[in-house]
Amino acid sequence: KEHSKTPLDTVIFNMDIRTFGKDYEKYYLRAKNDDGVRFEKSRIHTIDEIGDSGNLRLRYADESGAIREEEFDMVVLSVGLQSSPSAIHTANLLEIDLDKNNFAITHPFTPVETSRPGVFACGVFQGPKDIPSSVTEASAAACAAGRYMAEARGTRIRQVVIPDEIDVSGEPRV
Repeated sequence: KEHSKTPLDTVIFNMDIRTFGKDYEKYYLRAKNDDGVRFEKSRIHTIDEIGDSGNLRLRYADESGAIREEEFDMVVLSVGLQSSPSAIHTANLLEIDLDKNNFAITHPFTPVETSRPGVFACGVFQGPKDIPSSVTEASAAACAAGRYMAEARGTRIRQVVIPDEIDVSGEPRV
């Protein structure tokens, strides 16, 4: 909405919004109070295309349970974060403990260590989080993994054999 050259009527339909990161609550309040974004606590029922206009009619139940309809020219659908089936399968193969929502269980003082020694988790496999937190945790996981490899560092290096130099002075040969 901030980058649009034309005014936008923006509505965010949601069942629950949680702002968990630094200054995220300020961002939410600024969008709501200053930028005119309307937050509608609701449950979407159906989306239908309207005739030749191509607009979309959204039917939803508001907080009181009343069914309402609104028309939009664009709708963006977004769902809550879930662990992918392949991530859950991999965690089960590696015998990593998962919580009730299928995210890796870690502890506050060892935030990238899983229940299995030597296996580390970072980013959204631990739960919803932003990109900077994911990048920081990825660095921490790489460092933690490096601890296990420290003893082996340099043990598989091959000595490079450099051949003797040949004197190429004189008439060039082609």
